[in-house]
Amino acid sequence: MSARPPPVGRAGRKVSVTANTFSLSWRDDAEGFYHYDAIEVIGATKPPSRKKAYEIVTRTQTDNPHIFTARAGFDGNKNLW
Repeated sequence: MSARPPPVGRAGRKVSVTANTFSLSWRDDAEGFYHYDAIEVIGATKPPSRKKAYEIVTRTQTDNPHIFTARAGFDGNKNLW
């Protein structure tokens, strides 16, 4: 048997929150989605700039349409969905 959650408090104040989110959708016959958690340039001493990272991801998708049948989502940092 699980414990009941504590009752909702009344202290504090209401705040508005904006979140950077988006929905994902895929075809019914798709297996799901993948998440890649890195972008690395071999031989580089530091991570690429956000602009360069976008260029790398865009070119990778453009050059490999058989892999990226739909464009991947990229956060400009290191996360690719």
